[in-house]
This record gives sequence, structure tokens and C-alpha cells, in this order.
Amino acid sequence: MQFIETLKLKSKLFFLFIITTIALIGMGIIGTIHIDSMKKNIDALYFGSLVPVIELNEIIQTYHNGLASTIYQASRLEISPEQSATQIRKSLNHIIKKWKNYESHFKRDDEMEYVSYTDLEINNINKYFFKVYSIVKEGKDLSNISIRTLEKKVFTIHKVIQKLIKYEVSIANYERKKFLFHYERTKQQLGITLVFILSTLIIISL
Repeated sequence: MQFIETLKLKSKLFFLFIITTIALIGMGIIGTIHIDSMKKNIDALYFGSLVPVIELNEIIQTYHNGLASTIYQASRLEISPEQSATQIRKSLNHIIKKWKNYESHFKRDDEMEYVSYTDLEINNINKYFFKVYSIVKEGKDLSNISIRTLEKKVFTIHKVIQKLIKYEVSIANYERKKFLFHYERTKQQLGITLVFILSTLIIISL
């Protein structure tokens, strides 16, 4: 009789062990799925954090292709003052819009000083282009404009914005590397914990 009771108890304990093991494995799978899902979300945030870089690159390209290129053509009388005015105004509006979009993104305290400096430089060079716009808007050609001054201004703003781009990329990479370190460590800790619990249950059930 006692033997039968002991056998029943062992059966119950074995059943409890099986249930617990299945539950732990299920928890491990669910935990891994959630961690992987979190990683995907972080990757999405990482690529999202590169949106400001795209905006800054668009600004640089507009200074080169939308403004400098138009003024080069106008100085050689390859396009009319009316065409020049339209293209210059369109490019300036695009730059202003993209810069406002960039400023609307989250900024770190240590970044704000250089963002403010870049904003000042953009406003200064835009004043120059607005003056050029006023000239062509009056129907005057740009044959006497100083190409050297134009190139100097575009080169300066290019260098200023490139520095901001490098900062944005470095921050995005740093944040992603930091997360990946914690991600891998969390997965390892989860695996070690499950193995430890399962090993303990096996030893107890023997």
C-alpha cells in the first residue's frame, strides 16, 4: 500500500516536473521572441535616427545643385533671369523647409550649441542667395557675379553641415552598439537562468 502511494507521489512529481519544464521552455521562447521584437524596434529607431542625416544631405545637395549650379548657368547667360529667379527661390524654400524639419527632431544638450551655430551659418548664406535672387528678380543678369565668392560660401556651408552629419551618424552608431551589447547579454542571462532552473528540477526529481 505504501509502495503504491509512493509510486503515485512520484508520478505526480514527474507530471509536475513535465508541466514546469514545458512552462519554462514556453517562457524562454516567449522571452526570446519579445527580445528579438525589441531589437527590431530598436533597429527601426536606428534607421529613423538617420532621417536627420538624409535631410542634411538634401540641404547640401540643394546648395550645390539647386543654387550654385543655377547661378553658374545664369552667369554664363545659359538661362534667363526669370528661370534663375524661379530656381533660386524654389531651392531656398526647400532648404528652409528641410532645416526646420531637422531642427524639430530631438536634440541632445551637447548638440544644441553646434546646431545653433549651423543655423546662424545657414541664415547668413541664405541672405547672400536672397540678394542674388533680388538681382535676377529685377531682370538683371549675373554675368558680373563673383564665382569665387559663390564657391567659397558654398564650400563653407558644406563643411559646416558635414560636421553635423558626422555627429548624427556617430550618435546613431553609438546608441545601436550600446543596445546590441545589452541585447546579447540579456539573451545569455535568460538562457543561463533557464538551464539552471531546469538542471535544479532534474536533480530534485531524481
